[in-house]
Parts: sequence; structure tokens; C-alpha cells
Amino acid sequence: MAFNRDYILTDTTLLEVADGFNPRAWLETMKSPLLDFDPLAGEKIQGQAEKWQINPKLFLVKLQVEQSLITKKPVNRRAYDWALGLGKTDSKAIAKFRGFGNQITAFGQLLSSYLDRANTYWVGDKVGKPWYVGDGMVVCKSLATAVLYRYTPWIGEKDHQKLKAPFGNFLLWLVARRWFPSLVVDE
Repeated sequence: MAFNRDYILTDTTLLEVADGFNPRAWLETMKSPLLDFDPLAGEKIQGQAEKWQINPKLFLVKLQVEQSLITKKPVNRRAYDWALGLGKTDSKAIAKFRGFGNQITAFGQLLSSYLDRANTYWVGDKVGKPWYVGDGMVVCKSLATAVLYRYTPWIGEKDHQKLKAPFGNFLLWLVARRWFPSLVVDE
């Protein structure tokens, strides 16, 4: 089984919302400390997944990749408030994105906007063409893979400057493969 930087997620899998998956039940099975911090986290994820038509499993994987919110004990306020890293950099924080609910909403909205031809950040023009991201080049074979790179422009297979592998989309693939093997492409 191997990671293919060009084909991480299928379009169908990205948009699969109504497959009977229940984020809350899954978090309970994982004994996730996130539920101790926010008992409604699963419902918030499910609601935004349905609203934006983005697979709720991707929300859960990104919460782990970005802040380890699924497994890290205890959950701290900073990690919870900036759960998906939206609006937070090393030098500034945009207040309107602060808070778990805002992070989950913005994540769904942002990914959905990448699939909208009318949006400036539409990724359709990235599919099948060389695209230089932070640590290399990709040629995305699906819109869904392009969505992942638009959100996190890092491959992450090898150390890069101060970044230690795994990170970026390689880390996302590793976590997804472990928790939800059918979510990602495994060649």
C-alpha cells in the first residue's frame, strides 16, 4: 500500500455524506477527549458536513491532523478554539474564526467553495496540471485531491526545512488510512 501524492481522495468520497456514519457515535467509540470538552462536537460536525456536503470523516481526520483533538488528552482551549487552523497564523488571529463551531463551519464552507466554479479559489483548473505546493510538485488526479492541497499546500512525505515528516497531506492520508481506510486512495 502506497501514498500517491497526486491522488489522495476521490471526488465521490469527498462528497459522501449520507452513508450512515455518525460522528458522535464514532467519537464515543474512540473514547475521544473532545467529547469531554464539547459533548455536542459530533452533532456540530454532522450538521456542517450535511450543510456543505462534505464527508464528516474528513472533518474528523483534519481535527486530528491539525490539533490532535480526537486523541490528545486533555483538550486545551487554544487547540479547541483553533481546531482546524482557520484564521490563525504564528503572527495573528482573526477573531471571527475563533471557536470550535466557527472552525467547523468555516472548514465546510471553504472546502465547498473550492468546488464552486464561480469562486476565485476553485480547484478545477488544478486537476491534471503541474502544481507547485510548499514542498514539491503535484498533478492532482481528482478535484478532491486538489481541494486538500488548496487547504493544506504541503505534500509532507519528507522533511522540509523545519518541518518534520509526516506532515501535510501525507499525514492526513496516514491518519485517514488508519481510521477510515475507504476514505482515501491506497495504491
